[in-house]
Amino acid sequence: MSRFTEIAFTPAVKKVQSVMGTRTAMQRVSERQNKQDALTDELMDFVRERTSAFIATSSAAGQPYIQHRGGKPGFLRVVNSSTLMMSDEPGNGQFITQGNLSENPNAMLFLMDYAKCRRVKIWSEAFVSFDPNLGTMMNGPGDTEPFPVIVFRIKAWDENCPKNIPRLFGEDVIASLEARIQDLEMGLAVNG
Repeated sequence: MSRFTEIAFTPAVKKVQSVMGTRTAMQRVSERQNKQDALTDELMDFVRERTSAFIATSSAAGQPYIQHRGGKPGFLRVVNSSTLMMSDEPGNGQFITQGNLSENPNAMLFLMDYAKCRRVKIWSEAFVSFDPNLGTMMNGPGDTEPFPVIVFRIKAWDENCPKNIPRLFGEDVIASLEARIQDLEMGLAVNG
């Protein structure tokens, strides 16, 4: 049985799938041989390339919260096929994610590649570490105050279909295309 369906397809979800007519297809998904409880080499590369991630957590009472994090490729560090971590640099000082993880370790990472219309969901158990060695490893030896680190232990992953993902491109791609347009326009002006 697929590990992600063990987590995601609760009895309530299966009931809705039955009502909506997708339960038979989702049962086949559940029976796939791939447990999807560790990242493949290709997915580890995908994670390393991300410049943003959405982290979903909830309080002990079940109140959901989603936070966006971003940085240069590699800000979400692949430790191995079953462990990821990221520096938890302070934003507005609310610390909702850290608070939620202190009472409920269940977390999900939602990773998007808008240019290639791809999304990956990663279920995990996560915790916040204040170990200065981890902080230094994530932030570099020159930081006087390493930030806490969120460690994600992967339980399962899944990819969604690309339907309804808007195709968006990063600034580097846009700059390259603008430069190419400018070159073509100059060539037309000279030859025109």
